Amino acid sequence: HLSTKLTFANKIVAYIRTDLVTFEDGENQFIAKPAVGQFSVSNTKDFIGELTWAGLELKNSEENIAIGTVTVDTKQSIVSGSYLQGTAILSGDAKFLVESINYEDVVTNELFALQKLLFTTSVSVKDDLLALALAYNAEEIITVGQTFKQPNLDVVLTGIDINALKEFNALLASLPQD
Repeated sequence: HLSTKLTFANKIVAYIRTDLVTFEDGENQFIAKPAVGQFSVSNTKDFIGELTWAGLELKNSEENIAIGTVTVDTKQSIVSGSYLQGTAILSGDAKFLVESINYEDVVTNELFALQKLLFTTSVSVKDDLLALALAYNAEEIITVGQTFKQPNLDVVLTGIDINALKEFNALLASLPQD
């Protein structure tokens, strides 16, 4: 279900809601759990949104895959470009959290498990230079018989020329047309 409203304050608000979807074909079972979200754009510049998806399960006699609850939260503003043209350069914060991902091969007993994956971004602009901070954190990853507790990666990029980034975005946006 998707609905949109345009407010008198020049704000576009989109609401997203999905129902539980199940499908079975012989031994194969597909379960997509419900999702709910709301995203808004104010004055074609400020973008705020949140989405919660209860997850997914794929099962058959050989393997099982389960994705736990996924949440997305963002509050960003356009520094340059346009959403509609695909050239937007954004500043602000975004967060993506996956409660769990589990894969089990029933035949070989192979296992991959990831618990509480959090991916965050923070972008700021000062004097036409962009700074980008990315953080990847997880509570636990199990793979190939090994367990990794609290693996994390933090990346900070600073001094990115916003004018060069504008040119790059314009080039990417024109590729499908060319």
